Amino acid sequence: MTIYIWIYRIIIFLYRIILNLIAPFHFKARQMILGRKNIFDKLAKDFPRKEMVIWFHCASLGEYLQAVPLMSILKKKKSACLLITFFSPSGYMGVQKDNIPDFVYYLPFDSPQHAKQFLRLVQPQYIFFVKYDLWYFYLYEAHRSSADVFLINGFFHVQHIFFKWYGVFFIKMLHFFTHIFVQEEGSKHLLSSIGIHKVSVVGNTKYDYVYECAQTLKKIPYIKQFKAGHKLVIIGSSWPEDITLLLPLIMEKNNLKWIIVPHVVGERQIISLQKMLKKPAVRYSILHNIDNYMQYDILILDCIGLLFAIYSYADFVYVGGGMKQGLHNILEPAIFNIPLFFGYKAYYSCPEAHEFIDLGVAFPIHSAQEMSLIIQNKLYLYRNIKNSFLKRIGGSQKIIQKIF
Repeated sequence: MTIYIWIYRIIIFLYRIILNLIAPFHFKARQMILGRKNIFDKLAKDFPRKEMVIWFHCASLGEYLQAVPLMSILKKKKSACLLITFFSPSGYMGVQKDNIPDFVYYLPFDSPQHAKQFLRLVQPQYIFFVKYDLWYFYLYEAHRSSADVFLINGFFHVQHIFFKWYGVFFIKMLHFFTHIFVQEEGSKHLLSSIGIHKVSVVGNTKYDYVYECAQTLKKIPYIKQFKAGHKLVIIGSSWPEDITLLLPLIMEKNNLKWIIVPHVVGERQIISLQKMLKKPAVRYSILHNIDNYMQYDILILDCIGLLFAIYSYADFVYVGGGMKQGLHNILEPAIFNIPLFFGYKAYYSCPEAHEFIDLGVAFPIHSAQEMSLIIQNKLYLYRNIKNSFLKRIGGSQKIIQKIF
C-alpha cells in the first residue's frame, strides 16, 4: 500500500505544478490556484464554531445540486453550520449566492498536512462526499477522527477502477466510509464483491432536487414568442462536438426552431458557436432591444440559471456531453415528458439514460439524420415520466433516517 500512496502523492504534486504553470493562460486553472490562496487563514477565522459542523464535499456544481435536498432537510432539522467544499471553479463560483450553505470553500489540495490542518480547524461531526470525488488523505484523517463519514449518490459499474486488479488503493478509500448510500442494487452487489458491506440503496437524490425545482418554475420572457407556433428543439449544456453532430439538421430548412445553450457560457464560447452555425442566430441577452427576433430560427442562451425553466417550452431536447465529456443532466428535461436525444459515445455511466431509453423516450444518436428521422416519423413515446419521478423521490429523507 505504501508504494500506492507515494505514487498518489507524486501525481498530486505534479498536478499542482502543471496548474501553476498554465494558470497565467488558463482561467479555470487560475481560479483553482487563487481560490486556494491563504485558505487556512480564512478557515482559522471562520472555524471552529460552537454549533455542529456538517461538511459536504462536491467535485463540481452537478454534485452540489444532488446534495441540495439533503442539505435543505438538515438545515431545517439540525442547528448546524453547513460547510461546502469544491474541487473545481464551476461548483465554487456557481453557489456563491446560494443561501443554503453557511460557508463555501475550495478544498485544499490533498496531502497529509492539508488534511490534518483542515480537519483540525473545521472539526466536522458529519462528513458527506458526493458521488465520486474521493481524496485519500482527507478520507484517512476523517476516518481517524470522531466524525461519521458518508458517501452519498454512489453509482458503481464494473469499469470503475475499484473493480480492477490494480484498484486496491481505491478500495482502501471506500473502507474509510462509515456508510455508503448508492443509487441502485447493482452498485451494492459490486461493492459487496470487494468486501464493502455497509451499503444502503436509497436511490438518486437528484430526483428530489429536480422534482422540487419543477414545482416552482417561473415563466421565461420571450421564449413563447420566439417559438411562434413552431416545434422547438433545445440543445442543453452543449459542447462543440454536439453542435458538429447536429449541424446538418440545424442548417436544414424545416419547421424547427432552436435554442442552443453552451455548457460554458462565455464570450469566447458564444463567438465560436456563432461561427460554427454559419446561420444568423440571436442572443437571449439582446431580445429586449429588438422587435424582429421571432424571424430567427436560432436563439443562443448567453446567460446562466434559465436552462431548467426553458426546457418546459421544448418539444424535443438534445442534452450535451454525450459525444465526449460525459452526458449532462437529463432529469431536468425528462420531467416535462419531452423526447430526449444525446450523443452515443458517453452516456453509459448515466443510469437514468438507460432507463429512459428502455421507456422509448430517449435516443442515443449517431448522426443528425438519425435524429431527424425519429422526429419526422414520431418514433418516440409520450409517457408520463412524472410518475417515475414520484416513485424515485425521497432518497434524501431515507439517508437522514438512516443516519439520525
